[in-house]
Amino acid sequence: MDQTNHINHLRYEIEVLKSMVREHDTGHIITAISVLEFRIKELQPHRDEILDSSYPDGDGYWKT
Repeated sequence: MDQTNHINHLRYEIEVLKSMVREHDTGHIITAISVLEFRIKELQPHRDEILDSSYPDGDGYWKT
């Protein structure tokens, strides 16, 4: 799998995990999201892409 596809897959996984977050007892999911976001930052070939957490439903979540 090339790096771009890998990053896109990680982004998809973050969107799925964000849809699972509830008010209580989902700290482990929030931790997983943070880990995946950090990994994307490590892998990104272009550091000008930013994570915009104002779109928690995933719609428009990634901006360049």
